[in-house]
Amino acid sequence: MKRRDKEGARGLVVGVATVGMVFCQLVGCSSSPRSPVAADASPNTTADTSISADASSVPDASAAASFCTGPASGALIDDMSGSSMSLTPPPCGTKGTWYAGSDGTLTIPTVDPSIASNCGSDCQSLYSPLPAGLPGATPDAGVAPGAQAMCIAGQTGASQYDGAGMQLVLAWSGAVPDGGSELSAAGVLVPPPALIDASDYGGIQFWLWASPDTAASVSSSLLVGIFDKNQTPGGGVCDVNSSGANACAYAAAAVSSTMAQNHGSGVLFADDGSVLTALSEGWQHVLAPWSSFTTNPYWGGANEVTVDPRDLAGVQLWVEQDSTSGPAVPFDFCIYELSFLPKSDLPAAMQGGNYCAGPATGALIDDMSGSNISLMPPSCGSPGNWTAWSLASGVITSPAGDPSVVSNCGSLCQSLYSPLPAGFPGTMASLDAAAVDSGTVDGGASSLQAMCIAGQTGPQQYVWSGMTLTFAYSGTPPSRTGPAKISSRSFGFTTDPPPALIDASQYSGIEFWLWASPGTVTAMSAAFVVELIDRNQLPGGGVCNPNATSGSMPCSGASAGISYSTAAASQGTGGLLGADGGELTALAPGWQLVRAPWSSFLSNPYYGGGNEKSVDPTTLAFAQFLIEQDSANDSTIPFDFCVYGLEFYK
Repeated sequence: MKRRDKEGARGLVVGVATVGMVFCQLVGCSSSPRSPVAADASPNTTADTSISADASSVPDASAAASFCTGPASGALIDDMSGSSMSLTPPPCGTKGTWYAGSDGTLTIPTVDPSIASNCGSDCQSLYSPLPAGLPGATPDAGVAPGAQAMCIAGQTGASQYDGAGMQLVLAWSGAVPDGGSELSAAGVLVPPPALIDASDYGGIQFWLWASPDTAASVSSSLLVGIFDKNQTPGGGVCDVNSSGANACAYAAAAVSSTMAQNHGSGVLFADDGSVLTALSEGWQHVLAPWSSFTTNPYWGGANEVTVDPRDLAGVQLWVEQDSTSGPAVPFDFCIYELSFLPKSDLPAAMQGGNYCAGPATGALIDDMSGSNISLMPPSCGSPGNWTAWSLASGVITSPAGDPSVVSNCGSLCQSLYSPLPAGFPGTMASLDAAAVDSGTVDGGASSLQAMCIAGQTGPQQYVWSGMTLTFAYSGTPPSRTGPAKISSRSFGFTTDPPPALIDASQYSGIEFWLWASPGTVTAMSAAFVVELIDRNQLPGGGVCNPNATSGSMPCSGASAGISYSTAAASQGTGGLLGADGGELTALAPGWQLVRAPWSSFLSNPYYGGGNEKSVDPTTLAFAQFLIEQDSANDSTIPFDFCVYGLEFYK
């Protein structure tokens, strides 16, 4: 990911204000280039705080805006059927405005560019005739003769980060003066945009047309952005004077995977739920859930990670020339029927694999009383299992068995449990087979067991060891000859058959008893991490990029660790909690109760953080208990630990 040149002035109402130059305020006309800063390409990095914000990163509290607010008046934002947009503003506000502008040339809209970029559709309609070929575009389908679209054509400038685009302010907090809105000396747009609460919806959708001559160039350079209060000067969060992590920016989704990685952006979806990775010539329908709109950590990312749909200010479609050597990017595209996306359509938007799904059948995940896990799978699935593994030159001494079996079909093929270590301080009655095995599939036994692993990691940085629990499978369980686990280039993984997706959102998190051997507890304290993997981080899940090996889009997971540990700092994890509810800062030898609320499972913003900020407990696939060798000092990490009584808690 990069901190970018002219984008420092491309947020909503950002940049050096010139009276009447609204488009410069909205999408940028910066003339002071800044050198891009690339993030560490390694899969697991710690934030470089020296570039997280510039010296003027504290917002001016005196520059507070008075916003008109209100709920979205309906799903339709604009069907381009009149001379102005369709969305009805809140009673305290006025209708919104379209703008268009370019750092290069602009041939469409066919109006004076100074009008298009200053007062926009407040002064003159910017719509164009609807391009031919819209699917279902007949009078019977509701597309009348003379229908219009919001179109833009021309080319960007040739300098790096030159761009062009169209932007819609959803509504205003007051009457817009003749000549357009302006930025006050205090850094507040006058009038401010109104803030629209669209949280009853799941995202936005629109028809997109790309000309045959420019479909490829628009594919590789298009960003769809959304502005909210957090990214608006006067909103009390972003800093109009900043060009770093506190800058007034926007959250974006992209078509190109390269563009998404470079900008820390999420992805767009086609109607069939697949990720939209290229634009076709002509028309296509585009779906963008709120979760797709993510920020760049280096530019506006300190204000928020994803867009807040409760306080929306505007929408932008922007093409950008990101190459250091040019050339200018030609563009010719239109949008039609821009609307909010009903939540009922979100499952289709997120489809990317053939997954069985269902709610957690109870709090118990595994009491280790049988030969396999306790959790009952959904009716469409089959039981999950434990596996144990160590990457590269790491060694596992326990559980015993053929490594190809232990790491693939695991406890479905042989029991991986060990005798419960001595000294357990908890109440056995709550965990033994007689009390909890009703409604489970582990075939409970009377002896007390735990899931244990011992060995050492390899010495290389980012070589890990651990054990993985698959909550359930979406089909017939893997055979002894497997393989069950399928790794991707991104270091993310899935299984064959795919995992089932478990909805545990009725609970608050997971808890378990953890035993650490006295001989390895100190080393483990620096390296122990619990990771949850949901659909957003699965190869084939429709969100993460299984081919990415750096940046915000690789398939990864969300993690919680020991506070202030090497692994926690490296991965940007949340904190694991002890029995008293306080954060664990070290592991104790022997037994301890560990809790991890969903809010503790955070994604690494530099590796997979563009897929989601934190775990989604409605689509859980895997839980992992890891020893992470994240140090560059080439030393192995010994480990010997057990997990017992794993369950969801309320």
